[in-house]
Amino acid sequence: MATIVATIVLLGVLGYFLFPVAALAVAGAVIGGLVLTKAIRYTTRHPHWVLLPLVIIEALTASTVVGDQQNALGALIRYPLVALFCLPLIPRVWCSKLLWQGGFRDYGLYLLWAMLSAGYSLLPEVSLGRALSSLLPFCAVCAIVEGIDGPVQARRAIGVLMLGCGVVIMANFVLLVFFPGTISWLYDPAAGIERFEGIFSQPNEIGALMLATMASGFACWPTLRGWARPAGIAAMAGSVILAAMADSRGALMAIALGGAAYLVWRYRVKAVLALGAMGLGLALAVAEVPSSLNYANRGLGTFTGRNVAWSYALKSIGERPLLGYGYEVDGQIFAQPDFQSWDMVWGEGAYSSIHDGYLSRAVGLGLPAMLFWLFFMWRPVLDCFFPNRDPWELRGLGLVSFLPLMLFNLTESVPDCRYFEGILLTLVWAVMELQRLRVKTAAQTATDPSEQYTGAVWQAVRG
Repeated sequence: MATIVATIVLLGVLGYFLFPVAALAVAGAVIGGLVLTKAIRYTTRHPHWVLLPLVIIEALTASTVVGDQQNALGALIRYPLVALFCLPLIPRVWCSKLLWQGGFRDYGLYLLWAMLSAGYSLLPEVSLGRALSSLLPFCAVCAIVEGIDGPVQARRAIGVLMLGCGVVIMANFVLLVFFPGTISWLYDPAAGIERFEGIFSQPNEIGALMLATMASGFACWPTLRGWARPAGIAAMAGSVILAAMADSRGALMAIALGGAAYLVWRYRVKAVLALGAMGLGLALAVAEVPSSLNYANRGLGTFTGRNVAWSYALKSIGERPLLGYGYEVDGQIFAQPDFQSWDMVWGEGAYSSIHDGYLSRAVGLGLPAMLFWLFFMWRPVLDCFFPNRDPWELRGLGLVSFLPLMLFNLTESVPDCRYFEGILLTLVWAVMELQRLRVKTAAQTATDPSEQYTGAVWQAVRG
């Protein structure tokens, strides 16, 4: 063994002197391959850690370098890496039969329909590719929750996602502090301001990162101990600062409304009075500085131009209400000759966004599919608010993690188990759906006479 290692080292040194660039490339590929192999083995044994590479993959594909070459480099990074990390987890999910139960079965059918929509899609290869890149992480999320036995494990799994978001936040601050501002700032001519975009290709990604960080941070907070608490506070505070610099009003408003809903649910009248006092103080401050209201309200009359896309999306839904135009190719409808706006933002085909996740699903798969998605997504969240149906105490999770993401879906398109916010939404939903199924199974076992009789006989036999 020592001889083999010595020979490899000798050949490496010789290759470096003869072909330095090629030798470094080969060495980097070998080291990268070894690290990737070890990471895949580890995430296969510990499924919840797959969230970390998934977040890093999303950051890479949304970065400035990759985001400007969406058709080539982004697909080259996303599809192979997602497959490498998620495919090994499918046997675990298949054997657990979780995919045949409740909302997991419903979501699986929804994504299956998304794949079948490639048969009539405006862009079949895009619909099929995006459906597969949603299905594989969905199976990974199912593998994660399959091994969860209680609320502590659930919140710790969400904490891994927050760790990934924290790494991305740190990368943005490094770029902000140590690199020229021309790299990380973008001038928005419509708003007339500079917006921070960091490592990403657009400022809206910063808002989505903040939302995922805050929502996952609140979810895993009870399980954080020692140094993890100040680190979590730093990550959440840093994400809010970045979102403010990126002028991500939609994301900030969504997390604020989710937090307000939690406070009202938790503290009732006290929270209403406190929020009322805060609102009054804010109104007085705005009265003193009227220009601040102009800044906050700019573009709200047209939702910063989104009304054009929404109106045309509604028209398109009316033309094909049952099947839609194909999974996640909703931006392609803006290529139709009767679309009135020719702004650059609507001219990117399937990469243009309607900026409304509900309209996006209705345009892509039709109204029935969108209503079906709403049904199985909201069912576990509403169910836990009934008496004796929340043994894991997840009601707060529904308000501070699930609700903000669904609100954000009104002004941005949150995809199925992709991007920071899409992965978190699916994970939080899966945890709450798992609790709903466990509660349902326990209730059926407790009320089934045959089960009670079997149990009594068994106890009698045991003495």
